[in-house]
Parts: sequence; C-alpha cells; structure tokens
Amino acid sequence: MSPLLRYLKRNFDNISAEIIGGLAVVAIAAFVAAAWHWGWLRQGEPGAESATTTTTIPTTTSRTDSTATHLPVPGPTVRETTGGDTHTWTDYTNAGGEPGEVIASNTTVEVRCRVEGFEVESGNTWWYRIASAPWNDEFYASADAFYNNGETSGTLIGTPYVDETVPRC
Repeated sequence: MSPLLRYLKRNFDNISAEIIGGLAVVAIAAFVAAAWHWGWLRQGEPGAESATTTTTIPTTTSRTDSTATHLPVPGPTVRETTGGDTHTWTDYTNAGGEPGEVIASNTTVEVRCRVEGFEVESGNTWWYRIASAPWNDEFYASADAFYNNGETSGTLIGTPYVDETVPRC
C-alpha cells in the first residue's frame, strides 16, 4: 500500500482502501485529461500549444514569454476608457512580470478580452488584455481602472468592476 493510502487509511478508518484507491485513480485521470486539454501532453503535435511562446513585436524585436499568463488571442476588440493613469503588466495573476507603458487618464484603448487574476485593493479580480499599440496583446491592466459602462469622463466611483460585453480570454 502506498504511503498516501496508508496515511488516508490511518486518518480515515471508516473509508475502505478500495474507495481511497478509486478516488486516487479518478484524480489522476482528471489531471491527465486537463493536461491533454491544455496541450501539456501533446507537445510537438500540430495544433498543440506550448507554455513557451515566441512573439514578434512590430518594432522588429523578438521576445520570449515563458509565463503561463499569455493566453491565445481571441477575435474582435471592445473600446474601453481609463478613469486615471493605468499601469500595465505582462502577468495579470500577480500584477507583475514586466511593466508596460502607463495608459494615460481618460484614454480610450482597444481591449481584446477579460480574465480573472490578481485582486486589486477594491476587491476587483478582472483584468483586460490591451490590444492597442504599444501594448499589442502583450500587456494587461486591471479592469478596475476603466469606466466599464460607456462613460469616458467623470468619477469611477460606483462604476462596474468589468464590462460584461468584453469577451473572456
């Protein structure tokens, strides 16, 4: 019997080893299915995605992004306007990575999609991928810094956390 099964059996006497073993098999199967879905087991196959992507930026420089935060680029964009100077980052999961150019207050940019990530001070976890140049789908900004309701000026107090019309990444 494996150490994990011994531990579970010792701490959960009323659970049979067969049930514990069955749960372990289900957990492993779920992990393998997720790994297959995300392409971790299909590297080298046509259409398989890799955790490392190389992106050519229009300034003729090339950058390798090995973070797991670069998501596939979906279709159309939505115009959103900032309510203040807005910092951009390559990693929406921790508001870090490489800093990008600041989006100036009351600037309208093209937003590609929205994704949940790092929780900012207000409690908002939504982030936008900025499609406009110079961010070029490489940088994210907290959706909290945008009006998210069609407004282009005024206070951000009472505005929605995110514009639900922006597609998910």
